[in-house]
Amino acid sequence: MMLSKQYGPVFSIQMGAQKMVVLTGYETVKEALVNQADAFAERPFIPIFEEIMKGYGIVFAHGENWRVMRRFALSTLRDYGMGKRIIEDRIVEECDFLIKQFESYEASQVP
Repeated sequence: MMLSKQYGPVFSIQMGAQKMVVLTGYETVKEALVNQADAFAERPFIPIFEEIMKGYGIVFAHGENWRVMRRFALSTLRDYGMGKRIIEDRIVEECDFLIKQFESYEASQVP
């Protein structure tokens, strides 16, 4: 935050061999992630992860491969109710079943 006061809401820093862009403040981050989403959608290219994962996986992928996997993951989560009120009801229902199961074990342990 001290650097943002001196250099503004968008500045870059060098972390090892990697140059990083830092965004500070709600309005700046919203502008980057909502209004300029395509410019900020790319994942960083990290050579060691590229060597190990060959560019696959949601966490270590980049470029078009990452976009396709991200789109698939988000659509699948939405199909299961993520971001909707219905998922909360399902979680509460599953918790009730789990609590009853725990209570049945506790009742069977009582002498």
